[in-house]
Amino acid sequence: MTVDELLHYAAFRCDAALIEFQPSKFSRMIRRAFREGSAEYAQKVIDKFIDERETRLSWAGFDIFAAGHADPVGEHAARNVDLERAESLEQFSRDRRVAA
Repeated sequence: MTVDELLHYAAFRCDAALIEFQPSKFSRMIRRAFREGSAEYAQKVIDKFIDERETRLSWAGFDIFAAGHADPVGEHAARNVDLERAESLEQFSRDRRVAA
């Protein structure tokens, strides 16, 4: 495979994974992989990059990326809502005491 064929392959994989295809980024990545190895190595680099990007774009990957740990049941979000409600209630109580 040539660099152009690998660029077309990367564009196809990105399109299938609904990931933005950045020609300059992939061109650099492919050329570097060609210098370090072969066409097969470059293809593996493309596949690994797209698979990692796909994982980050999934909800599970996003949770781990954003929070640093998985929160499959939303416990962290529920705790934040509870804290926000408690703070609002305290502020309401303070405002009512001041007005009285």
